[in-house]
Amino acid sequence: MNNITYKTIIFFVKRHFEKPDIYGLENYLNDGPALFMCNHEKMYGPAIMITRVKIKYRPWAHSGVVNKDEAVKYISADDGFLRKTLHFTEFYAKVFAKILARPLCDVMMRNRAIPAYRDSRKSRVSIEIGMEAFACGDNQIIFAETKEMYEDKLRDDFSFMPGYQLLLQQTIKRKKIYPKIYPVALNRHNHSVAIGKPIIIRNDIPWSKQRHSIDEYLSDIVKLGYVQPEKMIDVEWEYTPHNQHIII
Repeated sequence: MNNITYKTIIFFVKRHFEKPDIYGLENYLNDGPALFMCNHEKMYGPAIMITRVKIKYRPWAHSGVVNKDEAVKYISADDGFLRKTLHFTEFYAKVFAKILARPLCDVMMRNRAIPAYRDSRKSRVSIEIGMEAFACGDNQIIFAETKEMYEDKLRDDFSFMPGYQLLLQQTIKRKKIYPKIYPVALNRHNHSVAIGKPIIIRNDIPWSKQRHSIDEYLSDIVKLGYVQPEKMIDVEWEYTPHNQHIII
C-alpha cells in the first residue's frame, strides 16, 4: 500500500468517527515498552486508537483482518461486523467483504499488527511476536475480544480475555522485561478516550501473586473510565500482600 492510499483510508475513517475527547494523555510516560488494555466498542476502539491517539503501538488484531486469505471469510461471517452490526444480508456481506479485505489487511500490516489466533496452538505464535516486540521497545495495544464487543454499552461483568496475562508472564520470565500496563476506557456514545495511570509490575514479587489483582483492577478501572473518564485518569493502583488493589 502506498502512502497516498493509506492516508486516504485514514482520512475516511476520521470522517466517519467523530473526534473524541481524550483524557489522561499526560499519564503516558514514554519510558519503555508498554501494554495498553482497552475495551473494544465495536469498530470504534481500534479505529480511534489508531487514528486519533498520538501514541505509537502495535495493535493486536484477529488473524482474519491481518491475513488476506482469511479476511473475506472473517469480515462476512454471521457474527462479524457487517452481518451483526450493520445487518447486511449474507450476499451483500460477501460482496463488501471482498472489497474491504485487501485495504483492511494493508492498514493492519502498515501498523505492524500482531495476529491473534483463537486456535490455542497458533496462539503461541502471537505470544512470541509480542515478546519480541517488547524486547524491541515497542508498545502494544489489546482490545477486549469478549461477548460485549458488539453490544451497545459496556456490561457490568466486563472483563478482559486472559491472553494478555500469558503474554506478560512469558515476557517477564523469558525476556526479564516488565512492561507498564495502561488501562484505556473508550466510550463511543460520549466520544471519549481515557488513559489511566500506568500499572507498575513489581519485579520483587512473582507475577503469579500480582496477576489476579491487576486483572480485577483493569476491569474496575475501565468500567469507571467508561462513565467518568475525568475521574479515572487520577486513580492509581497499588499491590498489597493480600492480593487486593487499592484505589487512591
